[in-house]
Parts: sequence; C-alpha cells; structure tokens
Amino acid sequence: MQGGSSGIVYGGLKYQASKQPQQRLLEPSRTTCLNLFLLSQLLQARCIADVRADAGSTTFLAGTLSLKEENEVHLIRLSPAESELVCDGLFYHPNEIWDLKSCPFDHRVFSTVYTSGEGYGASVWKIPEVNGQSNSPQLEQLFELSGHTGKTRR
Repeated sequence: MQGGSSGIVYGGLKYQASKQPQQRLLEPSRTTCLNLFLLSQLLQARCIADVRADAGSTTFLAGTLSLKEENEVHLIRLSPAESELVCDGLFYHPNEIWDLKSCPFDHRVFSTVYTSGEGYGASVWKIPEVNGQSNSPQLEQLFELSGHTGKTRR
C-alpha cells in the first residue's frame, strides 16, 4: 500500500497489497506482480484463486476455513490505480473450504472443494449480479458432488 496505509478490512479479513516481488501470484500474462496477504481475526483464508475470465481487472476469490464460524467466499479486486484492494462481494459458504478455482471462461462461476461433519464434497457456484447492493446476495449452487467418505481429489 502506498502512503503507509495498512490495507482494508472487510468481513473479518484484512487485505494488504505489496509491490515487493517476493512471490508471484499472477501468471506472466498479467502486467502486475502482486503479493496478497490475507490475515484474519476470526477466520483463516486457506485458499485464493485468480479470476482468469475477468480480463478487464485483476480479481481474486478467497475462501475461508472454519469449523465453528460460517465460512465465506470473498471477491477481491485490485483498484485501477493498483493502490488498494476492494472487496466486491462477500458470500456465505455452507462448509469448510479446502480449495477453490475460478472458471476460465465465466468470471461469475467457480468451484469449491470442502469438508463437512459428514464427509467431503465439491460444488460449482455462480456469483449473482450485485448491482450496488449493500449486502451481497446468496451464491447460486449450480451442482454438487457429495457423500464422499474419503478426500475429494483436485
């Protein structure tokens, strides 16, 4: 962050961008190298994925991992000036998220691999149009693979 800013806080997660080239999170086709640190007071962010279908901006999805709290998927965008991270959506997820991936051709579709008390599963989700709403609406579950007793492979 420029000017000594400490990032932004949204939904319990603290987002901070740094332009120091310690770790590349973006593939070489993107013009910006970004380090993204996800810190949490209540929830841990286990996974982060870039939204490849959104060619107009640098966008990420982050999924939380908690056994006791509701889990969330955060839609995070790097501002056009590349000086701050903006949370474009905060969505409830019913299970403990172990991995997520974005759809390569639709920026509103992504998949999660998760565990619940009963077993393991995977789902494909669609992010609804937000259109300036103050509260993010529910994710639409397109389909689910559930009932696994062993780990779901990526």
